[in-house]
Amino acid sequence: MEENIPTSTPEPEAIGQLTDDVAELKAKSVSGFGWSTIQQIVGRVTTFVVNLALARLLVPEDFGTLAVLGIFLAISAQLADIGFGSSLTRSERVDDADLSTIFYYNIGMSSLLYLILFIAAPWIADYFRNPILVSVLRVISLSVVINSLCSIQAILVWRQMEFRKDMLIQLATGVLSGLTGIVMAYFGFGYWALVGMGLANSIVRLVGYWCSSSWRPKLIFSMEKLKLHFGYGSRMVGAGMITTLYNNLMTILIGRYFSLTTLGLYGNANALYIVPVSVIADPINKVTFPVFVRFQNDKERLRAGYRRVMRLLFQLSCPLMMALVVLANPLYHFLYGDKWMAAAPYFQILCICGILFPINSYNINLLEAKGRSDLHLRLEIIRRIIGGAAAFIGLQFGIYGLLWSTAITQVIFLFINSHYSGRFIDYPLGQQLGELFPFALMSAASGGLLWGLDTYALSSLADFWRLSIGSTVLGLTYLLLVYLFAREDYLYVWGLVRHYVLRRPATQS
Repeated sequence: MEENIPTSTPEPEAIGQLTDDVAELKAKSVSGFGWSTIQQIVGRVTTFVVNLALARLLVPEDFGTLAVLGIFLAISAQLADIGFGSSLTRSERVDDADLSTIFYYNIGMSSLLYLILFIAAPWIADYFRNPILVSVLRVISLSVVINSLCSIQAILVWRQMEFRKDMLIQLATGVLSGLTGIVMAYFGFGYWALVGMGLANSIVRLVGYWCSSSWRPKLIFSMEKLKLHFGYGSRMVGAGMITTLYNNLMTILIGRYFSLTTLGLYGNANALYIVPVSVIADPINKVTFPVFVRFQNDKERLRAGYRRVMRLLFQLSCPLMMALVVLANPLYHFLYGDKWMAAAPYFQILCICGILFPINSYNINLLEAKGRSDLHLRLEIIRRIIGGAAAFIGLQFGIYGLLWSTAITQVIFLFINSHYSGRFIDYPLGQQLGELFPFALMSAASGGLLWGLDTYALSSLADFWRLSIGSTVLGLTYLLLVYLFAREDYLYVWGLVRHYVLRRPATQS
């Protein structure tokens, strides 16, 4: 008997239920990938345009000032949820008792955390020797409470694979919050423009999810449900906290040992680097996770899907990041002008990290789908110890040593993540690396050709033409190499595009 995902007001026992129909799941996954990709492209383009405008209106010190508070907001967001959101997303069936209990917990915990940040603001400002952080932190941390009010609705939209709806919400959020920040920056509000943009983002997101979801909290609070989700969620929040601290380690170290200008330049490079990485990784991870949950006990199907998506991720990330590494200088000069050119070398190193980042994120997805939050936590601890040690060693060699340490750790993480995820599906590390290596060679060959062309033939041209001609040459070269040496992957992707995008019937082989 087929079980369908509800699109209207659901029955309590069917809330957020994952589909069991394979054909429906595949169709929704492919469609979801399309909408998620559109969401990422539109969202990241919007973010990019907003950041570009703000970079023209503000100075690096403004971005550096706000960046030092990021870790406190990120930790608060983790504690407010404590992994309950992850537990809800992986559960095959949830009801009103589950959802309402977690909803009220999130509100209570986020309010408590806001009170703590409000009281602690003067001490935090003293630590960073910047008194303006008192008022800034007290205002921007309101976003923690606001975000908790729509966490359940966001989860339900995802579980029901309503990616078109999610795309529209994210688009509205990005546009309206971005306009808020740009207008405030234009009228001279300085770093307060960034604060206003953050709050506007949370408010628009809240309105969007509440208007798009039919679910409303009931007067239910079940300690039994809380304990049930705490068993999984507490391990996930432990991993999340470690990840959050690690992700903000660079900001902490740069803010402590270098200038706010350097921190602002790094933040700009990181924000630009995140755009292509997220466009590649996020849609695929979002769509494949419910599929992995459905097939978590079917090793053969899980391995086949895992292998296919891993190859696809690497085929996308490797040539794109190679192009950005080679064309970083004309890209930065074209976008930001001379004021931000010092960030271009930072951007190049981060893009090298971005070649492997989608793969590493995808591997973690498999562990979560298998419900192995315990292993996820242990691996997270191991990875972050390695990454932290590498960062402190790299710090001894200045800002570039610190940045290169992140690239080295991504390679180490690939070996760790692929080893353990491969154990669950009988897909050994050596086999995984063997399948990725040809695409690395094809990307390197394409990147080498682009470097030679840009250095000896295009360097005298305007930035726009260097970027246009260079990216076109690399793209065509890579596609030709894939067609010649990895035709199976080429034909597979083309088949998906032909069938699901162009709506043409699949050809019989």
